[in-house]
Amino acid sequence: MRKIWALGVLSITVAACNSQPPPAPTTTSGATSSHSAPMTPSAPAKPWAPVDFDTHATALPPDYAGTDGVKFARLFLEVSKKNAKSDYETTAQHNARMKNLRQALAPLDPNAHYAFVMPHILQEYDADKGSFKQVTGGCSEVILTADRRDPDVSCEFARILTEGSQYIGSNAFGVSKPVQKVRGDFYALVMKRSATRRFLDRYQEWKVPCPARPDKARLLDGKTIDIALVGKISGAETISVDDDFKEPKITDVAPEDRFVEGHGIPFEPTSLVCFVRESGEILSSTNLHR
Repeated sequence: MRKIWALGVLSITVAACNSQPPPAPTTTSGATSSHSAPMTPSAPAKPWAPVDFDTHATALPPDYAGTDGVKFARLFLEVSKKNAKSDYETTAQHNARMKNLRQALAPLDPNAHYAFVMPHILQEYDADKGSFKQVTGGCSEVILTADRRDPDVSCEFARILTEGSQYIGSNAFGVSKPVQKVRGDFYALVMKRSATRRFLDRYQEWKVPCPARPDKARLLDGKTIDIALVGKISGAETISVDDDFKEPKITDVAPEDRFVEGHGIPFEPTSLVCFVRESGEILSSTNLHR
């Protein structure tokens, strides 16, 4: 079988100084002026905003990467902080404020469709089924979910590491070894389990159809097959998800001391797109509301 991987300018301006003063301004209208025209201040840069995904698209731009996960996560955290319950606000007042989702989510749009390209997915071609299938990657059930009948599922889409140092660790037997220290944050889309049954199996692993005839798949050898999860933001506050942590064990080949805090974003999935990253060709688009 052939495997296809899905992988999750500095400019310098030199100003030349003219040793001679600039020539006096000239006019052609007969009027004279001893002053240059005032400089027009440049307009402030517009803040970053995610693009609404075209759900009717038949192809994507080459090297399509979807919504910038890190920028989106940082923007949502700002939104979530402003929506936190005030000490002088009753629970009823806070809940009523959150019901106006358009106002609470601004500048994000609750009616917009945002596309997130899922990281860490390895696709393998199955000639018998005439389709690529996902053999690595997946999501996680949120242990903290209150509703056990329909638990939350989180799918990571971005990770920001803030520290990656090393220190020497030792155990009770006096064995010492370098330990990799990892700190940071990860961000995940949080959905109800019932909303993910068409693209996640019971182990929360991907099962997205990516059909291709054998002759087509042969042409895609060496290309990257990606999956974009498309949907709407369904809430204006972060949801608790399980952190990614690991205690270091000196007996491990490469001990790691990892704590990456998880942040969940409420999400309503509406479609799935399987596509070729390099060309933007769409292999399949699944409407999850049908």
